[in-house]
Amino acid sequence: TVVLLQFLTNVVGCGQYANAYQVKHELEGVFTAESVQTLARLMLHLFAIHSQVSIETEEDVIRWDNDPEGFFHWEQQQSSDENLASAAQNCFLALAESPLFGGVVFPILLSTLSNVASLKTAVDVEPRNGEQSVNGTDLLPLGSVPDWPIEDIKSELVFQWDVVLTAAGLLASTLEGCNSFCFASWFRNVLSGCIIKLLRCSDDQTKSRPVLLRRLIWLLSCNAAHLDMTPSPSPIELVASTLASNQDMCLRLTSVQCLDALIPMCEENPALLQTLAESTVPCLYKTLEDSDHHESRSMCLDLIANLVSYVGAVGGELSSSTLNIIVSPLRFIFDSATAEHLLLRRNVLAIISSVATFIGREQVKLLYPLALPLLHDCLADQTNLFMEEEALQAWYVYLRLSSSYEPTLGDLFE
Repeated sequence: TVVLLQFLTNVVGCGQYANAYQVKHELEGVFTAESVQTLARLMLHLFAIHSQVSIETEEDVIRWDNDPEGFFHWEQQQSSDENLASAAQNCFLALAESPLFGGVVFPILLSTLSNVASLKTAVDVEPRNGEQSVNGTDLLPLGSVPDWPIEDIKSELVFQWDVVLTAAGLLASTLEGCNSFCFASWFRNVLSGCIIKLLRCSDDQTKSRPVLLRRLIWLLSCNAAHLDMTPSPSPIELVASTLASNQDMCLRLTSVQCLDALIPMCEENPALLQTLAESTVPCLYKTLEDSDHHESRSMCLDLIANLVSYVGAVGGELSSSTLNIIVSPLRFIFDSATAEHLLLRRNVLAIISSVATFIGREQVKLLYPLALPLLHDCLADQTNLFMEEEALQAWYVYLRLSSSYEPTLGDLFE
């Protein structure tokens, strides 16, 4: 099946075919509007996390239940050469972006996204663990597939919306402005209310997969450039609130990923970035503590460094207590970063550089007791030779911020 989908992707996505009259004529004869609609809907069914059409996706659900953090990274690494869902996504994208078939596919997606009643029902269904009743298949955004019976219509409703929102995220740049579609308006009028409702129920949802909440957060990261950060609560505040320690680890890592995408959109709102940093840093360290994967910990540390850099770049302020919270765990993290976690030491160097730049020339000496021994260890220990360049860059940051060249800075090279 994967090979077949790859073949279809190459055929419908080939620009030379679309521009060659004879081939174009043959393609339009084979791929009629009706067959393209059917194919597009089938692709959507196939790249569901859980699909009645694909037995393979049943394994995704089990993987998420058993190891939410591992599932997050596993999904990031999927290839269309091996994974059916990834191959189906590529085929759907090729259909949507094809000059021959895009005009057939986009109306299907836009019509589905406009089904607000169905989305709100799915939002009501997910956190209530089966209490909400759903009658019939009319509310299913993609409908049913012939010959594949639906065993649990409530789960099917949730997973179909996961698919639809995934498609909207994958086509974010193309979808914006298509038939006057505006993601910022959709978020303000529909999605923000859905996220707020799911967050209110999340305390009782610790034992179930937050499929829709996680997908909505991911969708915001895909549309970061299209969002307005001024409404209250702003998109970035809603995302930050999902970092509470009782939340599913897959959701928390998705939120870290999303915050990294949204931070650059807040350059005109220093107060918002400042509030975000002060409330988020403790949650990021808690997420780091709760995680097992190097990639997860690196994501958290990267976001902390980026937060400090952006707050400083826009002229924001951070309290002394927040700065202490940021730097106090760094020595322990550096020393604990061994074996497969050794690369986390690079993240520590990025944070001590961003904090030094933030506090400036007048206070940089306060960081010497922490930063200079770390830099010495990087330059003296052969285990750390792989990050010699990063260490020298951090050293240069401190040298540039010093009012004069001090022996303690030169002692690092003895």
